[in-house]
Amino acid sequence: MTRQVGVLGPLTIHVAGQEVHVAATKQRCLLGLLALHAGQVVSRDEIIEVLWPGKVPHSCSELVTGYVSRLRRAGLEIELVGTGYRLVADTDLHAFDALADRDLLADALACWRGPVLADLPDQVRAHPLAVAAARRRLDVTLKFADTAIQSGRHADAVTQLRQLDEPLHEGLHARLGLALAGSGQQAAALQLFTDIRRRLVDELGVEPSHELQTAHQQVLRQDISRPATKPAQLTADVRGFTGRADYLSELDRLRTAPAVVIAGMPGVGKTALAVHWGHRAREHFPDGQLQADLRGQNVLGRFLRALGVPPEGVPADADEAAALYRTLLSGKRMLVLLDNATDVQQVRPFLPGTSGSLVLVTSRNRLDGLVVKDGARQVILNSLPVAESHELLGALGVPDEGIAELAQLCAHLPLALRITAADLAAHPHRPLAEHISLLRNGNRLAALEVHGDEESAVRAAFATSYQTLDDQAAALFRLLAWIPGPDFAAGVASYLLESPAERSLETLAAAHLIQPTSGGRYTFHDLLRLYGRELGPSPVDRFHDWCLGNLCSATEMLYAAEYPAHVAHPGTPVAFTEPHGALAWLDAERPTLVATISQAPDALAWQLAALMRGYFSIHPHVIDWEIIVTRALRAARAVNDVRGEIIGLHSLADLRMRQCRSREALTHAARALAMSRDTGWGVGETTALTQLAFGHAAVGDLDEAVRHANHLVEMHEVGRMLGLMAIGMVSGWRGDTRTATESYTVTLALAEKFGEPNCAVASLAALAYIHRESGDIDQAGALLAETSRFTDVPLKRPVQSLLLCEYAMLHSHLGEHETALEYAHSAITIAATLGDPSFESGTLETLGAVCHRRGDHREAIRHYFRALDLAVRGGQRHTEARINLGLAAALTSLKDHTQAAAHTAHAEEIAREAGFHGLYARS
Repeated sequence: MTRQVGVLGPLTIHVAGQEVHVAATKQRCLLGLLALHAGQVVSRDEIIEVLWPGKVPHSCSELVTGYVSRLRRAGLEIELVGTGYRLVADTDLHAFDALADRDLLADALACWRGPVLADLPDQVRAHPLAVAAARRRLDVTLKFADTAIQSGRHADAVTQLRQLDEPLHEGLHARLGLALAGSGQQAAALQLFTDIRRRLVDELGVEPSHELQTAHQQVLRQDISRPATKPAQLTADVRGFTGRADYLSELDRLRTAPAVVIAGMPGVGKTALAVHWGHRAREHFPDGQLQADLRGQNVLGRFLRALGVPPEGVPADADEAAALYRTLLSGKRMLVLLDNATDVQQVRPFLPGTSGSLVLVTSRNRLDGLVVKDGARQVILNSLPVAESHELLGALGVPDEGIAELAQLCAHLPLALRITAADLAAHPHRPLAEHISLLRNGNRLAALEVHGDEESAVRAAFATSYQTLDDQAAALFRLLAWIPGPDFAAGVASYLLESPAERSLETLAAAHLIQPTSGGRYTFHDLLRLYGRELGPSPVDRFHDWCLGNLCSATEMLYAAEYPAHVAHPGTPVAFTEPHGALAWLDAERPTLVATISQAPDALAWQLAALMRGYFSIHPHVIDWEIIVTRALRAARAVNDVRGEIIGLHSLADLRMRQCRSREALTHAARALAMSRDTGWGVGETTALTQLAFGHAAVGDLDEAVRHANHLVEMHEVGRMLGLMAIGMVSGWRGDTRTATESYTVTLALAEKFGEPNCAVASLAALAYIHRESGDIDQAGALLAETSRFTDVPLKRPVQSLLLCEYAMLHSHLGEHETALEYAHSAITIAATLGDPSFESGTLETLGAVCHRRGDHREAIRHYFRALDLAVRGGQRHTEARINLGLAAALTSLKDHTQAAAHTAHAEEIAREAGFHGLYARS
């Protein structure tokens, strides 16, 4: 059933073709408001404000509901959305806008029957949407009048213009005067000019504008057939223009600026955006549009001739020509589009001397001088987002099944996207898969060319910018193009250039051949990287030296004890002065290092990967870790480096433990142990035994864990430190707190002796746990306070999480529940970055315990169940048993004794099977 509501005049309602009468004023006001928003939700607050602009009745909300019900009974469809309402109906306002958008101006104006909602009270007729609709009617009427007058249909222009009540609108009266004179009503036209001048002087105290005076002079000269000079030089709007909504909105916002510079890399669509926006904004520049490519000759002279200056009247002197240009633009509202500006000197002669006109500039350079000195605003245009690049290819006729891959191969660059779409259209019999293969496997830049139009090629667009660079910037561009990974910093640029690179980086960034990102880093567009690699050889050896030197220095700074002795230190290391700087460098360069390891020669690849094992133990990015450990093992085996393979197995075992694939981890560690013993490599044996001791403990095989820990204790003092840490953990789980305390105490002393902060902090946290569980809260707090001695060193994230959990429990026992919650949530935040369910389950268990102790038992149960799911999936038997006991306690507090007993029984079953005797006391 069709529903139509008219608002362009008195309110009208038609349902299924029949007119419907609604008499009540409030209901009509409500319907008028909903119709102005048709298809959109109107909040209840806005409805009440419009219906009762003065005193609001107490029952206003109920009254609104009643009005809606009566309108629905009249046949209207009004949806309740939240607390607001949405009218589902066709409106004449929608029809008007649709026709106007298609430039069907006469049909659009025919939708109007009078002022918006003419028969409703002032508060509805003055609504911003009603005012905006009236403004759109005015704009369309003026546009229609211009077309009608230029085509000699003066009477039609008079008819439409006289329907508007705009007594002080000079543009309307200028057109009406010309239309009256053109239709033979010379006296009426002159009287109109006299009347509008009187009103302007009497009511506003101003003389008529240049536009109105010019129209008056035309009528006096009876020069109606030739309209005032109004250039319309914008090139045709771009076919298939899509997206860029944010940029278009930004240009709308900057419309009143004296100049706007659209800057961006070659081929990014600067001109297309400028032209498209220019067409969209024409109504705001009623005096016309000028457009020129600044690579052309005598642009200023061409503009002057377009503004009506005869060729013989164009000054030969550039300054005089610019002055005349400013004079002609004075008081006018014009759009001046300057394409392909290379520097500020090209643009400044075109800046108007008065406000009203806009100079819109496109440039591959930022033109910062215009911003600083001339008040210009800047819009930096980037490649299309993925969705918009897909939309563009679809609009250009590319089949759906090829859009995603073609967009990626074109790196979402508009010029490349349009070229590949044109190439597809030019070769309709070539299979889509073949076209994609040419881009993927062939010379991609060569494929992104238009046959017979070399200037439209992507490579040609890039070359234009590259050729403007000085020698050092050009050399740096060629070098940087070979860096793998998504971005790079100034340090590697200077290293490759063998001299300070900051100035050249700024030159490249200003030319949009590289893009600045956060943290003082830069990135390459994929196609620019390909272009740069065509221009010169790879500096791969020097780049690899930079990677190896920095990695060695960072490793020595952050985890010296874990430095792979089998990796030779390069002769030119880059020294880090403090641990946080080394860690920040690793965080920033991780993607580049991963990409480098993936491409490096075998002999180097496994060494770089070995140096990153310690980093991944601090920040375990499991996807990247998987990539490099797989590459490391393949590389070490390819060059038959046994110790390199052992290091790779150590790293793989660590990764699998983090992924809770414990049995696989134990297999890799056992293989590393056997290979280490076969080759007599004690360092490899120590690492493997440590992994086996803690790995077997995690899966509940405590006897095997102790066996490997005892081997460690017997090896050397470092082995003793690691072995006693494992023995302390197992002893605590077995309920032997005395042995656990002794083991952790010795471990702490050895960790301080060997400068192992992570081991020291973990030992202090474990000792604090033992004392807290025994009721000695003061001693537990004292032990945790000692950890502050190690805050100047970046701790491994698992250790940070463990420490925060223990702080949370300490404050919980002290009754400081809010502080406890803060520590627990901080621990969860860190654990979530680890990609390790075992640590996440432990932190959620802590949060559950904190909630239980503060009396929020239902919230505690929710966290416990999340923790239990992670612990079970990760095979963490001790954690699983503890969580079941926590659940039992929370359920008991809620008097759910049946479920509490079930969880207690399950915890006891696990403890009995694994020998977790320490849990019996808790149960």
